[in-house]
Amino acid sequence: HGQLGRGGRQTVFMRVDQLEAFDIGAVVCGMGHTVAIEQQEGRVVVWGQNGHGELGLGDKQPRDRPKLVSLGKGIRAVQLAVGERHTMALSSCSQLWLCGSGKDGQQASDFVDRLVFTPVSYTHLRAHETPEHLVCRLLLEKKKQEHQMQ
Repeated sequence: HGQLGRGGRQTVFMRVDQLEAFDIGAVVCGMGHTVAIEQQEGRVVVWGQNGHGELGLGDKQPRDRPKLVSLGKGIRAVQLAVGERHTMALSSCSQLWLCGSGKDGQQASDFVDRLVFTPVSYTHLRAHETPEHLVCRLLLEKKKQEHQMQ
């Protein structure tokens, strides 16, 4: 799927030479995509599967090599979280940015796919709850509501 960032499939640990140009901090992996933070400017580096826009590049084309994504001028990503087909970035000013699948409520606001990183309000955030926990909690609440309607 390209989540290794090397092109092709590998079955052993190997260095990702394409990342040498970046000062990489945190790295997180979804089912078929990988996301990292480039530490100097806080940009997001993405690669892998992209069937729902989970790379935030404005399309649904997979990438087998790392690509830089900016959240916007002067906006730095400080924390990342991914799901099966969505990506979340928390900025240094505590803004939550989402892209990818929203069909099950992962976007915390509506049920659409987002092809680019989009800031969303997370006023539902409880004290000491991370954005990743918020999305998981909202998904569980949605599933409970669906079950109760049956």
